[in-house]
Amino acid sequence: MRLLYSRHLRHFLAVCETGSLRKAAEICSVTQPALTKSLQALEAELGVTLFERSATGMVPTPAAQIVRSHGQHIVNSSRYMEMEIAILRGGGVGTWRIGSTIVWSATRMPSLLAALHAQYPKLEITLQSGLVTQLLPRLMDGTLDVLLGSLPPHPLPDKYCVQELPGSDVCVFCRHDHPLTRLENLQLGELEQSDFIGFLQDHESERQLALRFVDRGLSAPRIILRTSSLETLLATVAASDSLTFLSDLLKDRATAAGLQQLRLDAPLWRIQLGVSYRTDAVEFAPLRSLLVLATGGS
Repeated sequence: MRLLYSRHLRHFLAVCETGSLRKAAEICSVTQPALTKSLQALEAELGVTLFERSATGMVPTPAAQIVRSHGQHIVNSSRYMEMEIAILRGGGVGTWRIGSTIVWSATRMPSLLAALHAQYPKLEITLQSGLVTQLLPRLMDGTLDVLLGSLPPHPLPDKYCVQELPGSDVCVFCRHDHPLTRLENLQLGELEQSDFIGFLQDHESERQLALRFVDRGLSAPRIILRTSSLETLLATVAASDSLTFLSDLLKDRATAAGLQQLRLDAPLWRIQLGVSYRTDAVEFAPLRSLLVLATGGS
């Protein structure tokens, strides 16, 4: 809803997104001189320089990063209001952008999305799946509206809310006929020589795995394959002697793929789960519905 925020802010955000005055002018349907004048007016009002020119384009200054963070959320607040008014009127609603960690995308999200669609049939939803470390920056810069799954490793700023959910245990899985499946009360030392398969760029989980071994005086396990695909990970473990470490939420998926959970004396560690979102979105009706659905309410 363009009346709710200035054209100067819209022009500024377009330059941040594209890194180019020409491309930003095309997006905003203005001439390049007009867009340049708009940026200069914003810089004069704030008393700072927002961009430095370089061979690769327009580079945001530290001041621009602050303006971008607040400006994107001004735009999002306008979006939330516009979508809720559209819901009230029964017209087209707009797009709500959800981020979900890999485990949740494979387990909880399908039913949540179906329930949301039943409540808001004209609301368009985009779902981006990934690791929490990949998705969190997008929540922070306003390009995602809400993030579900693993909680961020560090507390979020005051302007963000977190609805905690029951956690999940990380367990070890292997192919169903692996020799280790015949053993009970396994100790980590019995897995020390095994190779593991994990998710690509999941550095935090690999760090946690290594800590569990090192804390018991063992060598950190070797990760021989990393993939961004859950299906590839499950299929590769099912076809090899390698092990993997997964949330127990994925136990049904792992079993269906021919894997079995090893009977360790204790889970590797526990993952804290929740829903993270910006405080100024707390009154957005679809978000309230999502929180109810995610917590098992009615």
